[in-house]
Amino acid sequence: MNWRNILLSLAAILTATPCMAQIVSSSAAAIAIDTVAISAVVATPIDRRVAAWAFVKTIASNPAPAFLDAAADETALFLARWPDAPENAAALFTLAGLRQKQGDDKAAMMAYLRLIYAYPESEQALQAKSAYLGLVEKRSSRRIRPALNELVSVPQSDSSVERLASLARRLSGDPGELMYEPATEFIRGFITRFAEYAALDQIVWSLAVLHERGGKPAAALIVYRELLATFPNSRLKASAQMAIGDLYAGDLRDIKAAIDAYQELINRYPRSESVLPALQKTAVLFDEKLQQYALAVEMYEKIISLFPKTDGALNAFKQEARLERDRLDKPADAVKTYQRLADQFGYPTGADALREAANVARKWLKDYALEATLHTQIATVYPDSKEAPQELYTAAQVYESDAKDTNKAIATYTEVAAKFPNSRYARKGAERAAKLGQQ
Repeated sequence: MNWRNILLSLAAILTATPCMAQIVSSSAAAIAIDTVAISAVVATPIDRRVAAWAFVKTIASNPAPAFLDAAADETALFLARWPDAPENAAALFTLAGLRQKQGDDKAAMMAYLRLIYAYPESEQALQAKSAYLGLVEKRSSRRIRPALNELVSVPQSDSSVERLASLARRLSGDPGELMYEPATEFIRGFITRFAEYAALDQIVWSLAVLHERGGKPAAALIVYRELLATFPNSRLKASAQMAIGDLYAGDLRDIKAAIDAYQELINRYPRSESVLPALQKTAVLFDEKLQQYALAVEMYEKIISLFPKTDGALNAFKQEARLERDRLDKPADAVKTYQRLADQFGYPTGADALREAANVARKWLKDYALEATLHTQIATVYPDSKEAPQELYTAAQVYESDAKDTNKAIATYTEVAAKFPNSRYARKGAERAAKLGQQ
């Protein structure tokens, strides 16, 4: 029975007694007013957030073991229902404590970090930092401990969203290895709650990287694809495409899909700095995984064409020559590739390339005249190099001993003495030329 009915019943009893009629009559107005007032109090809406927090504090204060999980879930639910509530610093601190009692130190660490970044000026922040650092000392390895400790240094920003975004980015590094599950949950929550955040593509990228570090390549692949599909103007698109190729080439073990991903990067983002590594990785896959050596050479030729006179081109020349010599049975082409390398790069790289070409001519082609010509080329193109006299003298020896061309040998020995009179090979060349001339 409500208060209004109680008052009406009392009025009926009083009016049933004649001597009380006057009293009741004179009190009727007052009774009516009181009834309205009580009804108004009963109908006043409750502040559900305040009531919910009071309830959470009650059940989370010292729950029995059987109710520990329920208390933690209820606290987490409060935070999800009212993400901007003024009680949330205290709620996060409470949640962290409950997670510790559950034995889930990683989730506790994540709750402390959320508190530190969202409410750095709260009265719980200092306690949260201390508790977090204690858990880091307890649970982390020496390798990642410095990175975990560094997380308590919150970046200066008036925006809690920016601070939380910073935490999401930092969690994709070494800290994510220890806190993979709670960190993943946190970043997903950020993406959901702040769907209009200007740099959300960076947070999505962080989630993908976190999945990779957590040993979840399929999940990482999906998130990278999500970034490509939902952020058409992101500067991270080429990097995401590269990451997809790397996942296929690595943990997912789908070489053809990896090559397709790298080629898509090259075609869609031709000005990206990722084009060179994509070409290099494609070449390596054709070479080492598919044994399609001609296609590997094709990739190296693209590198040479697109990136002339760079370290990438230099490596491409060397790898192409290796494949032509060792895999394609085209040593003559390898010699030409080394000569092209020498034409594009100066000393000492060019001289080294010509020596490699001379080696191929000798060991693979058995073309001693060509070998001697290549040694002569080094002395001619780089006359001021310290090895020029020796290279020319070596050419003369090859003409004499291997090519059996005495006339060429005499001419080349004589040239050594004439061009490099101050070298130790000048006298040897002159003497050898004279001896051959007497035969």
